[in-house]
Amino acid sequence: ENLLEYLTKTNPSHIITQASIMNSRIFKNILPNTKIYAWNQHDHNVEFIRQSYANADDINSIDKFIFVSRWQAKRFPMIPNEKKIVMQNAISSLLMTGKYDYNMTMKKKIIVYLHAPYRGLTLIHDIFQRIRSQIPDVTLRIFSSMSRDFKKCLINDRGDYSPLNELSADAVHEHDRIYLNYYNSLIKTQGIEYYGAVPQCILFKHCQEAMVNLYPNIFPETCCTSILETMYMGCNVVSTNLGALPETSSGLIDMINLPFDIEKDRKSVSDWMIKPVTPMEIGETWCQNIADIVINRINGYHTIENQSLIHQCIDYVRDGKTWGHKVETFRKLLE
Repeated sequence: ENLLEYLTKTNPSHIITQASIMNSRIFKNILPNTKIYAWNQHDHNVEFIRQSYANADDINSIDKFIFVSRWQAKRFPMIPNEKKIVMQNAISSLLMTGKYDYNMTMKKKIIVYLHAPYRGLTLIHDIFQRIRSQIPDVTLRIFSSMSRDFKKCLINDRGDYSPLNELSADAVHEHDRIYLNYYNSLIKTQGIEYYGAVPQCILFKHCQEAMVNLYPNIFPETCCTSILETMYMGCNVVSTNLGALPETSSGLIDMINLPFDIEKDRKSVSDWMIKPVTPMEIGETWCQNIADIVINRINGYHTIENQSLIHQCIDYVRDGKTWGHKVETFRKLLE
């Protein structure tokens, strides 16, 4: 049986859609007493979202729209405010096991980048060279690709992963080919370990050792779970104040302004992917400024002031950003 037949037979009290609301009017006509909620984590710059939200009848058929930030909710002016609900994303349940709790003695002069390539990776090499000129023994570990099926290199039977040595066009996802030369340049750079994509449990082991999550974000995010997770594991986060990042982090991270309107010439995710922001475009001064912030955080990581900030971050995430908290929010929503 198809979905419409199943829903007609079961007559659910609620339906929660993920992202797209296309054809929601059809479900509402068949199930007029069923509450339909749309849970959307994307911005309107995502093509299929923009198309999905173009039909007024589909919008009218939705009872509530769940967004992951107030910033994101404002980006959908076609939706009445009384229909909007904001519920931030939550950190992985793996972090609630106690296995990855913050331990200052595990921290080393390690920086991690664990975000999509088009969101800031093309700036990393330049920024890292500036950091390394002041901290020669620093290491940058990069976990970034356009596919979760990136080539991996197991080095032992415990399931640990080694950095990649080289990538070829036939070894990567088609969207990764845009960045292939850049990936290989990073791989060959002294002080950089490039891992591509790894399982979450491996990623968290590396984050436990890192002092800084360097995220020179140039893409307007609706909510960033990776920031919350590294905050919880005791990393200072250095990023930009673009999109919902100030809201996601509650202002507890280092944020720098972008020197120009990044959305002026980039209107969709495809634009960001095919027109990566370069150090030349963003400017030498900007790259040096964000590098200086990282340098200061690493050099001052163990200070009383910074450790106080680290614990503020941990408390902020633990006290409201777990899926246990979100379950309770959903329970109240469905009452």
